[in-house]
Amino acid sequence: MSNLSNTINASNSRPSNSRSNSTTSTSSSSNSARTSVDELDLNEWVPDPTKPSTLADIEFTDGELLVRNYDPSFYYVRAGDLKQKTVGADAVVTVRDVDDADTNLGYGLVFHSMPTPLQQGYAFLLDAKKGRYRVVHHSPKKEQPVINWTKSDAIKTGTAPNTLEARDNSGTVDLYINGQKVNSIPNTYGYSEGVIGIYASSGIQVAFSDMELRH
Repeated sequence: MSNLSNTINASNSRPSNSRSNSTTSTSSSSNSARTSVDELDLNEWVPDPTKPSTLADIEFTDGELLVRNYDPSFYYVRAGDLKQKTVGADAVVTVRDVDDADTNLGYGLVFHSMPTPLQQGYAFLLDAKKGRYRVVHHSPKKEQPVINWTKSDAIKTGTAPNTLEARDNSGTVDLYINGQKVNSIPNTYGYSEGVIGIYASSGIQVAFSDMELRH
C-alpha cells in the first residue's frame, strides 16, 4: 500500500496520512471514450485508527465513505497520491447528502489537485437539496469561484446519489452530472500532476462511493 493523502480543513493545515488501493477493469457503461478503469478503494481513505482525524468524522460503511467535518463553517478536503492522477483522465465519484441537509459550500469531487490539498486544484461541488452545483479553485488559504452556484435538472435532489465526473481534455475539463454534460471549463488553475480527492463541508454527513479514474 502506498502512503496517500493529506487532509486540510479550510485554512487549517493539520495533515494526516491514509492509504489507497485500486483495481483495474474495463467499463462499457460510460459514454466516455476512455474505457480502462481504476476503481479506488475508499475504505483505504479512512485514517489510521491510531491517528484519527482531528478535522472530521470518517468511516467506511456498506460501501460508502462517510465524512462529516467537525466545524460547520469550514470545508474539509482529502487528496489522493501521485498514482491517482486526474490529468489525462476522467475523475469520477458518486456523492450523497445522507440527511438532505442544508449546505452553503457543497460537497463533491476534487480534481487536478496537488497531493497536499488546497494549494492548487479544483473542486466540483453539489448542493442536491437545492438542485445546484458550483466549481471552485484553490490556492493557499483561498477558495475562489470558477462557476457560481448554478441550477441543473441533471441533479437528483434529496438523499439520492449523484455521480460527478471531470473529464480532462488537454486544456479543458468537461463536467458531468449523472452522465449529462453540464459545463466545461479551461484548465487554468490545475496542478500539472494533479490528483483526485473529496470535499465535504457545513458539518453535514456526506457519503462517497464508486470512485474511479478512467484512462
